Amino acid sequence: MPEGGRVVVMRGIPTAIDNIRIEAFQAALEGSGIEILDMRHANWNPDKGFEVMQDYLTRFPEIDGVWAGDDDAALGAKAAIEQSGRQDKMVLLGGSGMNRVIKMIMNVDPLIDADIFYPPTLIIPAIELAAMRFATPAPVAKQYVLDSPPIT
Repeated sequence: MPEGGRVVVMRGIPTAIDNIRIEAFQAALEGSGIEILDMRHANWNPDKGFEVMQDYLTRFPEIDGVWAGDDDAALGAKAAIEQSGRQDKMVLLGGSGMNRVIKMIMNVDPLIDADIFYPPTLIIPAIELAAMRFATPAPVAKQYVLDSPPIT
């Protein structure tokens, strides 16, 4: 992404998890010179991702990047971008490591060249911590960071 790049963001379902992701995204961009043009909820849904991306494409003649927050919304955004003919002008990042998206990366898709993997088993540590909290008197840490490797 060029210095001073312009990005649009597709938020997920309005929840605490979405808020945490957005706060982390904004913190990561702080001081980078990258401008967030707009953020709208696409609810991690391909149809809504398509709709939101169509709106972004209409309103913003120059978009350098799209963070869809999820592969489902990213696939909807990808369809809208390709329909507009602007796929060679921006990059698109989803998240979750969906097989279809990984295959796009492997096939050197011009729009999606990376993804973020977070396994569906992430709930397991949360359940273990909840059980440990009630089963033992030991204190439970307030925050845990789990690995979420990039796919390139």
